[in-house]
Amino acid sequence: MERVFKLGIHWRQVFLTNSYVMDKKLGLVGLLFLLPALTIAQTYSKRFEEVFNRQDSAGQRQLLAEWQANKPLDADLQVAYFNFYKQRYEQEADSLIQEGLVSEAFSHIDSGIKAFPNRLDMRFDRISLLWNLGNYSDYKETILALLEQHDVIKDGWLWKNNSSLINATDFLLKYVDNYVVQLYNLDDESLHPYMDEIANRVLISHPRHVPSLSNLAITALYHEDYPTAIEHLTKALSIEAENTSVLSNLAFAYVQVGNTEKAIAYYEQMAKYGDSQTKAYAAEQLEKLVR
Repeated sequence: MERVFKLGIHWRQVFLTNSYVMDKKLGLVGLLFLLPALTIAQTYSKRFEEVFNRQDSAGQRQLLAEWQANKPLDADLQVAYFNFYKQRYEQEADSLIQEGLVSEAFSHIDSGIKAFPNRLDMRFDRISLLWNLGNYSDYKETILALLEQHDVIKDGWLWKNNSSLINATDFLLKYVDNYVVQLYNLDDESLHPYMDEIANRVLISHPRHVPSLSNLAITALYHEDYPTAIEHLTKALSIEAENTSVLSNLAFAYVQVGNTEKAIAYYEQMAKYGDSQTKAYAAEQLEKLVR
């Protein structure tokens, strides 16, 4: 297949230069400008972060015991336990021991989600670990459960230290789109139904979500179902008329069904609205079509 543009494939770069910062050490995403006053619980969180970053298992265990004794109902305690067991899993070579550590990690994060269903960071932590384990079925199911909960609470999501999120819906949908892109990038056709299931679930609640329409089109293009791809892309274009990823995919689809006239029209629009690299690609495709 020729080059297929995918809306959202570069969202991470834009996303992280906007309002958010990735904390790679803990596998969490922190928000800039959301710095609530310190509480005892936050002091425990900060202390845990320090021993965690030093990979000091003994220090973590000691702090967790103190935290458990003094603040047993603190939401961030479950996150700390999760990170403790996850880090030990990553350091362990014995597969049987690894299995037990992963089980403990899931036990704590699941307890946290049950007790604090509005904590988005906990759900992201669960999804991240499932991805690392290659458990794509549960990965998909956890994303679907996240979307179900989002329908209930809308923008009422909380983050670390129970901070409120800014633009929570936009924040969540960008992550969900990235989760779908990750599946696509595995280049495994058996995972395409998971991509479609997630995209379709997003569209139930957000029918004008162009990235999900594009995701459905991408899998259709991959399987040479061009009429379905054209249907999704045409709807996406009606929402974002200058989206060059959608225009490129539409042009590509029309080339495949032999409609050169429409393909040329969409590549011309792509050249009109795109950056220099996009214009060059469109010009290259137009040259092929008008020979």
